Amino acid sequence: NHSGDSDSTGAITGNLLGVALGAEAIPMRWLDKLELRSEITRLADDLVISISRGTGKLDSSDWPKRYPPG
Repeated sequence: NHSGDSDSTGAITGNLLGVALGAEAIPMRWLDKLELRSEITRLADDLVISISRGTGKLDSSDWPKRYPPG
């Protein structure tokens, strides 16, 4: 609890913990109830691929095809 922007603080903290601990740290009972889980997983995997070096890199021109605007 603090007088600042608590929701943003929580979101940033969650992102940092996710990077540090990985998806395996999330309890399965939470993942089982997650709406759009497959879409979120696909997007996360694509982000990892797009920032990774080496083969299998997702080109930036592929993003609009996979995730059309609007």
